[in-house]
Amino acid sequence: MNAPISTRSALARRSFLGLALGTAATLALAACGSGAPVTAGGAAGGTVKWGWALPTSWDPVFSSAGWDVHDLSLVYAGLTKLDEKGDAVPALATGWTYSPDGTTVTFKLRTGLSFSDGTALDAAAVKKSLDRGRSDAKSLVAPQLVHIKEIAAPDPQTVVLTLTQADYQIPNLLAGKTGMIVSPKAFEEDAAGLASRPVGAGPFTLSSYTQNAKAVLKRNPGYWDASSIKLDNFEIYPLPDASTVVAALQSGQYNV
Repeated sequence: MNAPISTRSALARRSFLGLALGTAATLALAACGSGAPVTAGGAAGGTVKWGWALPTSWDPVFSSAGWDVHDLSLVYAGLTKLDEKGDAVPALATGWTYSPDGTTVTFKLRTGLSFSDGTALDAAAVKKSLDRGRSDAKSLVAPQLVHIKEIAAPDPQTVVLTLTQADYQIPNLLAGKTGMIVSPKAFEEDAAGLASRPVGAGPFTLSSYTQNAKAVLKRNPGYWDASSIKLDNFEIYPLPDASTVVAALQSGQYNV
């Protein structure tokens, strides 16, 4: 359900960072660097080497830079994502419905979802993840979730958000860093570890990470839309100096 026209301006501003979900997915779908070429409908292959920026934290609740969303969207997924027009479309959820007064929104999850640590990604896990973002004393996404009064998981495939007021931008908001779903097992056992060892349900998993130097990611076969991901590997490096960008691209040090 789209937001009323009167709220579109505010919606565009607040959900802008979430647009990186689509940006990162486009890179994963369309680009292929070193390695075997990819043909339409063919098997995954190849590697993209991206000169961009490493995240301030791999934990979306404590990530402190807006551009982190590009990296985090590779390892996490949300109930929704944004399409190329900036509109919310289904992701972990197959769809959603609002109550007539706009104060309740119900999401229906896909079946058979799991996190990269193998634990089930069901409604209870979504509730725990979003509640953590709302309630942790140091959460940097809590202000964006202030209109959520309560989250319920009446069955494994249903998540119900009760709002303090009508808010039709919730599906768009949850498409960004604010709505990235983190494995409850991971943050219950070692919350601090998520800063360098993310556990989500995104298109890739982090296989190695050297702070301020390099992140290496591998294709996640358990991703809900894994058939659309045409890369085996994704490497992220700190943004190179402007004077060396062209040489780095020409030498093959970076593909993007």
